[in-house]
Amino acid sequence: MLLKKRPKKASFDLGLNFLSIKWTDKTIKLANINCEINLEELKKRLKSSSTIFYSVDCEEWIPIKTFSEGKFFKLVSIAPYEAPTLEISGIHMHNIAHTTPWRDSERKVEILGVKPGQMVLDICTGLGYTAIHARLRGASKVVTLEKSRTVLKIAEANPWSRRLKDNSIEIINMPAEEALPSLPSKAYDKVLHDPPRFALAGELYSQNFYVELYRVLRAGGMLFHYTGAPKSRRGLDIQAGIIKRLKSAGFEILRVIKGYAILARKVS
Repeated sequence: MLLKKRPKKASFDLGLNFLSIKWTDKTIKLANINCEINLEELKKRLKSSSTIFYSVDCEEWIPIKTFSEGKFFKLVSIAPYEAPTLEISGIHMHNIAHTTPWRDSERKVEILGVKPGQMVLDICTGLGYTAIHARLRGASKVVTLEKSRTVLKIAEANPWSRRLKDNSIEIINMPAEEALPSLPSKAYDKVLHDPPRFALAGELYSQNFYVELYRVLRAGGMLFHYTGAPKSRRGLDIQAGIIKRLKSAGFEILRVIKGYAILARKVS
């Protein structure tokens, strides 16, 4: 589409900014920065519509994908000029059914009800979209936990994750189940728990983990627990099991969004 229409402006950071461009027979030149891109090279890159490439010099274009930690990681475009998703071994880490990763992350933070001046704990950073939206809604501090260094490196290359560099966002590169016990008690107003599916990270759905979430929340503090819609191999309702364990940990269940999430509150 870009090569056929030859527009006067185009975005090279997934829709966040648009630059004036000048076309020649063999290249395009980007205004205001020293960047000239060979059209033949650009054609090769555009053949893979979902692959995202990264460059620091406009000459070498590196696909943002890697095999690490026994898994295949890839930053994936879902639509032109939209925030990308992270794919791990073929599984999307964001809800993209009738939405985008960015808008869905915003929805999660809205349901949680983050307010200006609040302390927020964000579990499973990923590309950082929920942590960023918490700050955009005025959270004074966001502490976000991510166990995978590979995921954080991909986030560094993702233009939509740039706001993770905000001084009020603290990233802890540790497994959440290990980092959580070291966090102070009654320190957070809101907790946003956005784990991978149960089959991939059962430890983040355990009774002990929920007890720790209860401990770090202040009285009246809220928990948003993303669940998605999968069922276990035995056909059991994942949400029902989560609700049972949250109640056992002391939480009051405020809202259940079927196939999506659970909103709970620390009573005292």
